[in-house]
Amino acid sequence: MFLSSHCRVAGLSIALAGYLFALSSPAGAAPAEDAIGRAKADRAVGLTLDELKANYEIVEDGDYKLTIDFDDKRSQVVFVSSAVETLGKMGIREVWSIANLYVPGNEAAELAVSLLKDSAGKILGGWQLRDFGDRLGLVYCMQLPAGLDAEGLRTAYQQTAIIADEKEKELTAGKDDF
Repeated sequence: MFLSSHCRVAGLSIALAGYLFALSSPAGAAPAEDAIGRAKADRAVGLTLDELKANYEIVEDGDYKLTIDFDDKRSQVVFVSSAVETLGKMGIREVWSIANLYVPGNEAAELAVSLLKDSAGKILGGWQLRDFGDRLGLVYCMQLPAGLDAEGLRTAYQQTAIIADEKEKELTAGKDDF
């Protein structure tokens, strides 16, 4: 299994969530919400995750949500987007994970410079700020070919989880919120 030597995936678990802000599912979520997400989901992603025997849930917007558990009792939520953007003839899908959330206006220039430097050292992917209503999310995102094979997708979501979790530990004094 491909992962850095300092951790391995102990298992994959999933909790149904409203897209991101509610990183865990509200108790008794309505079956209609599940049906909405499933209707928007790209079944090709589900078939690939099934091939990997990965546990996942489909969230309201149709993305696939995985929770990667590490040996050190930490975990990291990773999303595999159902949406596919096109660049020429190439389909691009995102695999992403949150490292931290910020209230707009509190971002430091030092953090921005640090993240740009960190992104430059990554083979694939980089840091983004995404708008989640009243907060901005620091997200590590890989943009990959939509038709990526199963092992390529596993490598992408595992490495996305590792990178985002390491940054979360660094930025939050070891908290494990995502």
